[in-house]
Amino acid sequence: MKNIDSVISSEVYSLLKNFDKNDYKKLENITNKTISVLLEAGLFSSALFVKYQGSKREFSNSSSFMLSLIVDILEKNNDILNINTKTQTNDNYDKLIEYLKEITKDVYLTVFTTNIIYQALVYLRYHLKAK
Repeated sequence: MKNIDSVISSEVYSLLKNFDKNDYKKLENITNKTISVLLEAGLFSSALFVKYQGSKREFSNSSSFMLSLIVDILEKNNDILNINTKTQTNDNYDKLIEYLKEITKDVYLTVFTTNIIYQALVYLRYHLKAK
């Protein structure tokens, strides 16, 4: 059995290495808000929130990073989540929505996925604060 916590932490760290350090404050801002939306309104609302933030020019890099991080985390843990989608798109928002449609068919998987994404966002926030 793999250590999900370790996978999430290393994935956040490796993706963050390629992110522009000048945008760390913006990414920290959107991360904190996304955590709040995730906990208060759920998976679909947080995905929509991140997508909306990407429509604002100042947050487009942060939004793209956040969407790719969440999709990567879900794909890296697909052996546990068992997400069966046939999505052919390269757009991370569309991929995420397709994954969430499958995940939310099972209440336990929904709660588990919410916790995985929450943990990834918390790790991201701490990595950003440490820089």
